[in-house]
Amino acid sequence: MEQEHFITLEISKYLPKRWISEGYTHLHFGAVRLALTFHGRKGLPIMSRIVLLDTRFLDYQHACIGTVETTLNAGTIFITLFPNFNMPLSDSYLLSTLKVQIQIVGVPQVNSTFVAILHYQMVHRVQNHALDLAVPQGNEDVLMITDTPRPSLL
Repeated sequence: MEQEHFITLEISKYLPKRWISEGYTHLHFGAVRLALTFHGRKGLPIMSRIVLLDTRFLDYQHACIGTVETTLNAGTIFITLFPNFNMPLSDSYLLSTLKVQIQIVGVPQVNSTFVAILHYQMVHRVQNHALDLAVPQGNEDVLMITDTPRPSLL
């Protein structure tokens, strides 16, 4: 089984007009919480790659905000990502900027079944200002690799 889906994290088309009428000019994307639930019994060898994308960029490497690779064999996976950027409320891409790419591989299933379900929450803030700050000019990216063969205690 190998499936790939793109899901748009939608904003209601009525909200930007309302916010503009109230004097706001920009929307700040603060956080995105994702929950992916596999529809099958626990313990099956199911793997998933979940990617948050800013679809305004043409190259995948620039569009990728965050990537998580995980197994789905133990239940629902919860992820919180922090895009942390502003967009003008008048931008034509505002309503469909963020997309989630989900790739699921593992145990074969019939094509017409629902493999998993994605739940999402977006935290955003409307603003009546936006600041242009200097952007770092390097090509450094953050890569976090976690190895959790045993539980850890906090």
